[in-house]
Amino acid sequence: MLQEKALRASKALGMESFSASNGWLQSFRARHNIQFRTLSGEAAVVNMDTVCDWTQSIASVINDYSPNGIFNCDETGLFWQDLPSKSLVMRGENCKGGKRVKDRVTVLLTASSSGEKMPLLIINKAYMPRAFQKKLPLGVQWHANSKAWMNGSVFAQYCLWLKK
Repeated sequence: MLQEKALRASKALGMESFSASNGWLQSFRARHNIQFRTLSGEAAVVNMDTVCDWTQSIASVINDYSPNGIFNCDETGLFWQDLPSKSLVMRGENCKGGKRVKDRVTVLLTASSSGEKMPLLIINKAYMPRAFQKKLPLGVQWHANSKAWMNGSVFAQYCLWLKK
């Protein structure tokens, strides 16, 4: 879009030799400190008053707990069979990819505010894959459901396990 606008402006100014090439675009971006970024759609809809109220109220709640009793966790999808989508090849050679594999597990990472890292929670489609049957204990919390997704039941069981 920026290249198209630059071409129109150059034509209007009588600059017939201007081409708005990719090299020109890179130089323009560097000169004007313009970067391409991933858009974060959710950040725009956050009500900052709600955030401020919540941070004040949560501070009074966590005062009653020691740092070992306050946890933060985040979940992520791990596409364990997915191959890289990019590769280095010699100029002029073809680079062919395969079909993207969508097999995934959900991984929950948890740490206490004192810095203690808790064992991972892994949610898979199979409760006990054959590859792990003779390798117990795994050193992780393992759950299974049909989509390998976090749900309220799995999270409640994990919280009860943490409480022990």
